[in-house]
Amino acid sequence: MSLLFRTLGLSLLFTCFPAFAGDWSGSGDLGYNSVSGNSKSDSLAAALSANYDTLGDWLFMGEFDTYSASQDEETTAKTYSFKVQTDYRISERSFAFGNVRYLDDRFSGYDYQASTSVGLGKTFFDDGISLFRAQAGIGYRKNEFLEVIDGQTEEAESIWTTRASYNRALTESTRFESRVLTESGAENTYVEGQVALGVLMTDNLGIKLSYLIKHNSYVPVGSENTDKYITVSLNYLFD
Repeated sequence: MSLLFRTLGLSLLFTCFPAFAGDWSGSGDLGYNSVSGNSKSDSLAAALSANYDTLGDWLFMGEFDTYSASQDEETTAKTYSFKVQTDYRISERSFAFGNVRYLDDRFSGYDYQASTSVGLGKTFFDDGISLFRAQAGIGYRKNEFLEVIDGQTEEAESIWTTRASYNRALTESTRFESRVLTESGAENTYVEGQVALGVLMTDNLGIKLSYLIKHNSYVPVGSENTDKYITVSLNYLFD
């Protein structure tokens, strides 16, 4: 438990650090998704991501997304998640980070998964057309089950975490994005990967097609390990 408090404290130190002047940028999505895995259905998807650059040593990033699945006009499952991360620039390419992630996912058989982590990362290249960055760290995760399993309703464990993202502008109006997140513990390894293709119709508004996979190596009996989401949405960019 002391490890949880130490890691959480370091993460909050990063993620709550005040930034008084800088630049905002981000995007919002609203669209239709097709779900397969623990639920096979169609419904609504929404997402919001924002970056706040202090133009100094600190960069703040936040992400929120939600999906719901419905059949015969009745909601069968839903999920929402948020991720908050703050980077401290050590050098032009290297950074230290603190991260907090919360996932309420009724598709997976878990009530929720919550984790916090700290570590180091590097931007390998950023030339205005392509961007590739990766990070790795250690942390702590708590999972709560929807049902009692082996006399327990929750599990907590230390984790290793990695994240990598690659974005590339294919044309002036077309952009490819990809990312993969892993959280590996003794009881469960969580992997989340997404690829997306966005096409701008105006300076700020476009259409986005994305494919998202969420995988748990361990799930309660009766649940599938992998859920897949195909989403077509309107995408609005702001800066």
